[in-house]
Amino acid sequence: MESECALILSSVQGSFEVSDDEYDRFTEDWHSLSIKQKESNLVLDLLNVFSGLGSSFFIWSKNSENSSFDIENNPLINGNTIYNLFIIYLIYVGNEMIEVCHEILRIHFDQLTLLEFVASSYTGVICESITAEFVEILEDLQECVTRFHDIHITSFLGLQKLLNYLRPSMQTLSTLASLVTEFDSKRLIDNNSNIGVLILDSLDFRCRSEVGSKKLLLQHILNSVLDSYSLLINHYINFFNFSQVDFTDFVTDFFIKTCENYEFSPSNERDDGTGWNLCSFCREVGWPRVWVDERYVPKFLKNVAVSVLEIGVLLKLLDNKVQHHFLLDTKASGISNSNDVNFRKYKFHSVDEFALLIQNVHKNVMDEVYFGLKRNSQLLTNLKLVFDYFLLQKSYIQDIVNNFNTGGLSDLNKRLQIHVDRDWDNSPGSFRPKLYLKCDDLYNFAGALEYYSHYGRDVGSMKVETLDGLETTGFEQDNSLGEWNNSLDFRGIVLCSDIELPMRLILTDKIMYRYKLMFKLLFQLKYAEYCLNQLTQYHVRAGQLAIEPELMPRFNLQLFTLNKMQFLIKNLLRFFLVDVVSEELASFHSTNHPDLLSLYNAHEKLVNKLTESMFLTNEQVLSSLLTLILIVVKFSSEVQTFNENPTFSFVTNSVYSDTDSPNCSSDLMKNISRFLTTIENNSLNLNTLLRNPGYENMVKIASSEFDKNLKLFKAHLSASNSPLNLLI
Repeated sequence: MESECALILSSVQGSFEVSDDEYDRFTEDWHSLSIKQKESNLVLDLLNVFSGLGSSFFIWSKNSENSSFDIENNPLINGNTIYNLFIIYLIYVGNEMIEVCHEILRIHFDQLTLLEFVASSYTGVICESITAEFVEILEDLQECVTRFHDIHITSFLGLQKLLNYLRPSMQTLSTLASLVTEFDSKRLIDNNSNIGVLILDSLDFRCRSEVGSKKLLLQHILNSVLDSYSLLINHYINFFNFSQVDFTDFVTDFFIKTCENYEFSPSNERDDGTGWNLCSFCREVGWPRVWVDERYVPKFLKNVAVSVLEIGVLLKLLDNKVQHHFLLDTKASGISNSNDVNFRKYKFHSVDEFALLIQNVHKNVMDEVYFGLKRNSQLLTNLKLVFDYFLLQKSYIQDIVNNFNTGGLSDLNKRLQIHVDRDWDNSPGSFRPKLYLKCDDLYNFAGALEYYSHYGRDVGSMKVETLDGLETTGFEQDNSLGEWNNSLDFRGIVLCSDIELPMRLILTDKIMYRYKLMFKLLFQLKYAEYCLNQLTQYHVRAGQLAIEPELMPRFNLQLFTLNKMQFLIKNLLRFFLVDVVSEELASFHSTNHPDLLSLYNAHEKLVNKLTESMFLTNEQVLSSLLTLILIVVKFSSEVQTFNENPTFSFVTNSVYSDTDSPNCSSDLMKNISRFLTTIENNSLNLNTLLRNPGYENMVKIASSEFDKNLKLFKAHLSASNSPLNLLI
């Protein structure tokens, strides 16, 4: 076809010029020629025009305003001044011939339009398919012109017969010329759309509106384009990309784009957007990133464009080596006659059937993936794992919190693994979750959901941050995860899990990012609760000691501050873990999810509801809440620091010695004496502590800061209409 196009293109270059010899042959002694000879010369001249040569009698130019052609006649054929009736008769006959010539030339102008489209060398499956049809039609036209020329040379036919001979081509060429000129060119300029897609939209619209022979012609062109387009879709579905074949030019007008071109790639993929964002999924798992460019989607595929993308992604996920030809009618192709021009090897016969077929294929593939997830990837088991551990529905968290200050991150992960192994030893199947704790520097994560691309790595969202990677280097040597003992900041602790590939359809990185933020919040609350419980034990022992009357107000202020903090933290934990998490999980489990998309949407709705109820989407409320937690932990830490000072510390002694027999009265009296001395010393230390101005000032500041930030928290909370307003 390339050589044929080259031949046609070469004819375009010479279509506006004519050689001197040719001009002389047609115009020599023009006035002395008979009417028949003049008409014969005009016929030959027009036949030359259709063959790509210039004209001796006509000059035309394209009007830039309306894309029509203006024709100028050679003065030679316009006639002279009228002197008698005989000349008037000759001029009249000449004008009639000129009108016929103009009408024939208009057919040629449509031919020129098609030739110009072919010469433009538009790339893409649509334009190349249309170009192939144009070349075939132009070749047929050239054969017709050649046959007419051969007959006309031997026996005169005339202009009218030439017009009648070309008239069947007139409607064909006119229809096709309008197809490549009359489309929504404004879209081409405004949003840099693709000319092939715009022509395809126009072609589909005309097929629906035209009748008769025009409709048949346009439908034939549309079928040809759709056949090629179907090959493109089939190739994407089976191979996921076009790297295996040199499709660089062929896919320029295809609506599925690869990661190489980010110019028009969606830059603001919000987590709360509608639809299933498999583009992000591809990026997360390290596959070539694919996405739908809306500018290149034909109108009749608007509702199924994303379905085409998802079919390719899901089939790659299934890793099925068998090629799928969903659009190809394999049964018909096996028994068909390839010479039958009316035979089509595809299952669809219209664009509506095409779109419906894609929808059905998409549903079948989704069902296959959903069945595989439930059978091979233990879908419900994985979800239960995330619910139990990230949302603190298991008691393991208390062990982690209790030992947070006594060991490093390695020790915490060992304790976590003990609980995981114990929980899953009796579970059916070979599934074993990979859970581990990390330490990041995202301390105040209020508003972090708005900056997922920046903070995602900090909470272990990337593939490099896996359990296997931690085991390779060893927890003890991995200083990037936090130092030993007190170097760990409770605000940086985050739980991570290695999610297997199929499950990442549901538990995407963005979804897991939200789970990790929820874990960070709940862990901070549990740690604050633990600190307050430790402080309560201290106050229980202190309350049994003798306190000087003038120091009681200071002790009561400390106790009152502790009670305020405990009331807040306990109510927050009860609200989040019982009123929010437990109720939402119960609602989620009670709902039937018949297919993969309904499960994805229900789970996404669950996560969105949880993050909203935990104020992760409300920066003001969350920021003030995190400040309150920090004040609570800081207050507990300061009290503990003072208590660890030998000047103020308590000593706990039993009346009975571990070695002495309680039956020995003398030893018992010695122990009682030591015990009373210890109580006396503890009372003295407590009174000394309460009398310390630094300690007194610390308690007052903590109480004041807590009250101030609690008031701010309630003010922000009241604007959120949260049920928590009634609890605090």
